[in-house]
Amino acid sequence: MDQRLNEVVMGVCEQHSCRLYDLEVISGSRGKGRSLRIYIDKPGETVGLDDCALISNSLSVLLDAEDLMPGGEYTLEVSSPGLERKLREPWHFEQVVGSKVEVTLIEPVEGDNPGINEKLTAGRLKYTGNLLSVEAGGLSVLLDEGIKITLPFVKVKRGKRLFETSKAPKKQK
Repeated sequence: MDQRLNEVVMGVCEQHSCRLYDLEVISGSRGKGRSLRIYIDKPGETVGLDDCALISNSLSVLLDAEDLMPGGEYTLEVSSPGLERKLREPWHFEQVVGSKVEVTLIEPVEGDNPGINEKLTAGRLKYTGNLLSVEAGGLSVLLDEGIKITLPFVKVKRGKRLFETSKAPKKQK
C-alpha cells in the first residue's frame, strides 16, 4: 500500500469529520477494472450518503492531481464499512466489544489457553462468539460453545462483526 495514498485519504477524511476505516486497491484482470475502495467511519454517528459523496468528490480531485493512482483508469468507491464489517486493526475490534464476531486465525491456538480442552482448539482456525474485550495481547471471546478463550493478535488473520437480528416468531393468522 502506498504510504502517500493512505496519508491523503486520511487527511481528507479528517477534514470532513470522518475517520478512514479501511482502504483497498483492487486490481482487475489484465490491469483493467481497477478500484480504490475507501471505507469511512464517523465515531458515534452513522455514515450517510452525503458523507460518502463529500469524501468521494474531495478525493477524486486530489488523487488525480497528485497522480496517486498511476496506470490509467480506476473506479473510486467510498462507503461505510457496514454492519458486518471487516475487523483488521485492534481499534476495529475495540469498536465492536459486546458484539458477535467471527475470527479467523493463521494458525491454531493450541496450548495458548491453559485449562481449555485441547479438543476445542485442535487444528481449529475459525471461532465465533461474543467479543468480551480487547487486551494488549489479543481478544477475549465467549465462544458459542460457552467457553471463554483468548485469541492472540499475532495469530489473527481477519475478523468480521456478525450482525444478529432478533428472530421473533411470526404471528399466526
